[in-house]
Amino acid sequence: MRERVDRQDYAILFVDDEEKSRKYFRRFFEREFRILTAVGVNEALDILARNDGGIAVVVSDQRMPGRKGIELLKEVCSTYPEVVRLLTTAFTDMDEAIEAVNSGEIFRYIIKPWDLEALHKSLHDAMNLYLSSANVRGHRTG
Repeated sequence: MRERVDRQDYAILFVDDEEKSRKYFRRFFEREFRILTAVGVNEALDILARNDGGIAVVVSDQRMPGRKGIELLKEVCSTYPEVVRLLTTAFTDMDEAIEAVNSGEIFRYIIKPWDLEALHKSLHDAMNLYLSSANVRGHRTG
């Protein structure tokens, strides 16, 4: 029988083109979670490929140069369906975020500016969802 997985075994990947956002996200949450960061979609996909199975949650900003966060999360949904996906977005981008939630492409969206307590709860919920499904997958195969 496989041992239960631990929250520190898996990382949260935060994707945002703004250095200040990446810095603050890491600072707020690195004591509790293993945090990786990426500047954009292509770097995030590279990190996911290099850490196959080691990333539990992807949190992406919507507005970034080049490809949007929702494009990243759709690709993550297709390639890594077990990874829990969250989108951070300004109030003006709500239509795309709601559509992504309704279609099952993202677990939750978080409005900017962040309410840190709500974001913290969302990260916990996402990690717990991943860990519970990882335990189920481990017991099925183990």
